[in-house]
Amino acid sequence: MQFRANDGLAREARGVVGAIEVEEFGPRVLAHEETMSRTGADRRQLLEATQANLDLIIALSPSRALARLLEPTGPPRWVVEREGVRHAVYDLYDPNVGPAIDAHPLAIADGHHRYSAALEFRASRGVPGPWDSIMAFVAPAEGSGLDIRPIHRFFPVLSWTSPEGRFDVRQGPAVVPTEPGTITVVLESGSWHLIPRPEALQQLPRPWQLASTAVARELLYPTLGVHESEAEFHGDPDRLLRRLSDHAEGAVMLMAPVPDEAVSEAADDNVRFPRKTTLFMPKPLAGLIFRSFSDQAPA
Repeated sequence: MQFRANDGLAREARGVVGAIEVEEFGPRVLAHEETMSRTGADRRQLLEATQANLDLIIALSPSRALARLLEPTGPPRWVVEREGVRHAVYDLYDPNVGPAIDAHPLAIADGHHRYSAALEFRASRGVPGPWDSIMAFVAPAEGSGLDIRPIHRFFPVLSWTSPEGRFDVRQGPAVVPTEPGTITVVLESGSWHLIPRPEALQQLPRPWQLASTAVARELLYPTLGVHESEAEFHGDPDRLLRRLSDHAEGAVMLMAPVPDEAVSEAADDNVRFPRKTTLFMPKPLAGLIFRSFSDQAPA
């Protein structure tokens, strides 16, 4: 996928499309982040109605060898451009791709609820079949080329208490922070940039130290007396900032992007980020590739 990232630079994201076996979350298939309690009945109904995978989940592999095995050769099988993203699909013949992926666990980066629906659908069938797998775009956890964007929080009511004990607090503009693990809190009265202190971070797993959402949940929310369940989530900071005009007692928490290395370490260490931590962009185009359950050829 060729696209232009938020920083304006041209980027290219690569992965391999295939079917991965559906199994319960555990040592082989990891949840990249915590999920909402609902799995989505509509996703299960779609599987039942179509007997097919119509779009791709994104799975990340910590394999260091995978990235160099994804060099395309020859012309693409087809090319589609939508909303500024050029999708090119190539045949891949390197026999080392499968072993490189099989040697490591996979972390679901996008499509947790579709994966959970696939688990439920497999259980409902009761017999082995093509529903034992799900179609996935498997990319290297580090160096995938995917744009990892943050997801921000809005709290309708928040009683602000400056958390100097665990953070260095500086007043500044209401902008998305860039340093991993930092947070910008925006109130009607002003905005504050929070930099977690090293001694406070030491109690957190290394991937969490680089994820603003984990730093907020573990170090900031207890000080402010709020819980994640009270928050509204969105990847567009301006949308949430506009909510402050109707909620004078509210607050927006702007999160920094999670770096590639934190995602890779989390996959290696089986560490989950808090729900709604990362937004992987671009997403493979739905309908670009179908995987029909009626096709009994090996997936």
